[in-house]
Amino acid sequence: MENVASNSQDSNKWGRLISCIPTLKSVAINKDAFKLGRSLSCDIIIKESNFSTNALVGTISKEHCIIFKNPCSTYAYLQDLSKNGTYVNGTKVERGKPVCLRTGDKIAIGQRMNSVYTFQSLLPEDLPDTLTPLTHLENTPTYTEVLPIWGRLLSCLLFLNSFDIHQDRFKVGRSEKCDVPISRTNLCQKYKDLFSKEHFIICKDSTSKVVYIKDMSKSGTYLNNRLIGKHNMNILQHDDKISIGPKLEIFIYKCMYEHDRNFLPPELKTSYEPSNILGKGGAGEVRLAYEKPFIISMKNIVETPVDVYIVLDYMRGGELTNRILSNEPMTESNVKFLFYQMVLAVDYLHTKGITHRDLKPENVLLHSEDVETLLKVSDFGLSKVTEEDDMMKTICGTLSYIAPEILNRQIREYNRQVDVWSLGVILFYMLGKRLPFKSPDRSILEKIIINGYYTFEDEKWEEISSDAKELVKEMLTVEPENRITVTNILKHQWLSKDLNMKIRVNQLYHSHLETAEENVTPFDNEPSAKRIRSSSDESSSSQ
Repeated sequence: MENVASNSQDSNKWGRLISCIPTLKSVAINKDAFKLGRSLSCDIIIKESNFSTNALVGTISKEHCIIFKNPCSTYAYLQDLSKNGTYVNGTKVERGKPVCLRTGDKIAIGQRMNSVYTFQSLLPEDLPDTLTPLTHLENTPTYTEVLPIWGRLLSCLLFLNSFDIHQDRFKVGRSEKCDVPISRTNLCQKYKDLFSKEHFIICKDSTSKVVYIKDMSKSGTYLNNRLIGKHNMNILQHDDKISIGPKLEIFIYKCMYEHDRNFLPPELKTSYEPSNILGKGGAGEVRLAYEKPFIISMKNIVETPVDVYIVLDYMRGGELTNRILSNEPMTESNVKFLFYQMVLAVDYLHTKGITHRDLKPENVLLHSEDVETLLKVSDFGLSKVTEEDDMMKTICGTLSYIAPEILNRQIREYNRQVDVWSLGVILFYMLGKRLPFKSPDRSILEKIIINGYYTFEDEKWEEISSDAKELVKEMLTVEPENRITVTNILKHQWLSKDLNMKIRVNQLYHSHLETAEENVTPFDNEPSAKRIRSSSDESSSSQ
């Protein structure tokens, strides 16, 4: 008896895949495109365990093939996406070249004789008997995944069409190479000279989904009647008005995933643009005073009956991890400039009785992509407020950065010195481009850390000063009571003697404060999201 999987969209069925083996169910096809493969994202998941033979091990691709219908006809097609082949009636399908399917066609994967499904068409017409699946290739469409529309530009001018935006970058200007080429033919004389070849770009951050508009013009791009400024960016929000010059309004931007903002309470919707979820974790016990140097700032907090929304600094430069792993070299001077700020941040926490407990490069954020930039320590989800001489007893943090006293089961308590160890691992990583403690086996890694086994044998360390190595040694001392303290790290000659570095950090910090104040003053009546994305601004983004 045929076992067809039930589906609520029965009325949309246009085909069936009837199983040829007992371990696979027959399936009704009710979507325009139906993927088969071993990936969990496929519509039909086929595993090697479905087959009794071992000959198929390693032959099934994550996305093996796709079955789809032509919206302009009543024909169904199969397109091979695999490395090892898809077969229709024993004939191998050329990869990427669709073939027509008709009722009774047998589909095999990996091997010619390994049929998994028989196709049954439920479309009004099937292929005429004179055509076979492998010969009916005329006007065959190639299946390509259509990118979803995430924005729309509604035209404010009669001669200009509205446009849907689905790519990550969208150019507008008078050049024919732009996605929206604007002809000056129908413009009155006073507006003709306003348009640049590339006037502005709309782009979407693929990770955060935040949308920006960047002014590329000579005459100016205006957002809600305010000049953006050449090479500056602003966040683009739903119903924003885009103008060429101060008076020629050409588009209204419509966000096509506006529902993504519905989770925000009203207090935040008008002021902040939501980004992606950065992570989830346990609730910390720290209530930290914010607006402190080198520590991520809390810009706003709104509590609803269900959730608490915390708005933090936006750090354009991303995680320190990316800087360490990039191909751009980090000199000892570059490392010192960033590490000094890290130590100042942790020193402030310790003076307030706070132990971070999860210091790692992923929790250190950079303000910009410049070589010398400000940084801020973030993610206090594992932090804990401690009283004087208080000891902590829970195991937390990321293993490679965890202090030995936390891992050593014979030691039942630890203190703020665990942060010094983590800083030592980070400094080693920044200077040497590799972690001091590393093993694919967790138990071995724990033993290496508990015993403090590491070396400076890599060639990279030949370029590093003896002062820097000495500081690393003092920080990666196994016994916490013999380990250097954060206060004494600041006094260590590797940092204390470099007055030029300290001056540069201080100047950059105060310059940043002045810039932030200057940028906020003229826009007091604007929502925060409108003033946070100029090229030199620090900004807030909801987390």
